[in-house]
This record gives sequence, C-alpha cells and structure tokens, in this order.
Amino acid sequence: MSDPTPKKMFAVYVREVHVQKHLIEASSEQEAIMDVCNGMGEMVEDGGLEYVDTLDTDTWTAEAVK
Repeated sequence: MSDPTPKKMFAVYVREVHVQKHLIEASSEQEAIMDVCNGMGEMVEDGGLEYVDTLDTDTWTAEAVK
C-alpha cells in the first residue's frame, strides 16, 4: 500500500548555542567585554567557535524547499 501523503523536501533550522572567541586589547575584563559588544576586536577564525548545546525542538523551525 502506498503512502497517500506525497513527500516534500524541507529545510530544518536547528537552534544551537555556540561560544565565539574574540581577541581584544583592553585594560580590564569588563572593558574587553564591552568593547567586543560594541563590535571591536577580532574573532578567532581557527578554533574560535565552540559548540555548547542544542536547544529543544520546540525552538526549531522548518520550511518547504522548492
């Protein structure tokens, strides 16, 4: 017996938490955080992004792909 519902292709957007490492010169940790928050500093390209967690599926979204 064939499946009565035709299959379609979907893109699923999985929400994840990552940590990005940035390098910046500052006089304190708080100043470094504020400066990076304001777009200063440089993100470390190699090894600067670390996976932390995948959020619950109720935060994910999907859309049909043509």
